[in-house]
Amino acid sequence: MSDLMLALDTSTSAITVALLAGDEVRAERAVLDPRRHSEVLAPAIDTVLREADSSLSEVSRIAVGVGPGPFTGLRVGVVTATTLGFALGVPVHGVCSLDA
Repeated sequence: MSDLMLALDTSTSAITVALLAGDEVRAERAVLDPRRHSEVLAPAIDTVLREADSSLSEVSRIAVGVGPGPFTGLRVGVVTATTLGFALGVPVHGVCSLDA
């Protein structure tokens, strides 16, 4: 199994997604849109995985920004990360967005 981490943050108007292998960023995407977190996040995840020539089944852990930030944006990221973690059977780690 690969050691790939999918990182998501929706705590600001920048919806960000990255795929990391250890300390190496294999692909990343940021979209500035303060009102479309739910429409932008899943396609951004798909784009990052395709750019890294990887699939969700290779992801071994997920990190998600947990704020501070507006509730609606945070909810989109946290629910997406939790759902993916459950479906993939991988751990999900909440990270303070200011630390990330």
